[in-house]
Amino acid sequence: MENNLVRDMREAHGLTVRDFAARIGVTPATVISAEKSEFITQKMKANVMRFFDLDDVFFEYVEKRRKLMIYENG
Repeated sequence: MENNLVRDMREAHGLTVRDFAARIGVTPATVISAEKSEFITQKMKANVMRFFDLDDVFFEYVEKRRKLMIYENG
């Protein structure tokens, strides 16, 4: 399952992988890896939280939605 959250956040701000990576302080390869993976690293999570002014409640919500989608799709 792709981590659509990372890609969606990047695309919603009109950022390329390279620009998004630069803004959150990781390499473009890290962003690409996160977009292809179900999970993101703690460092990337912290940087995304800072860049988008989010807190853990947002990520808890996203995790609950992800689990619900899994249950609904069997």
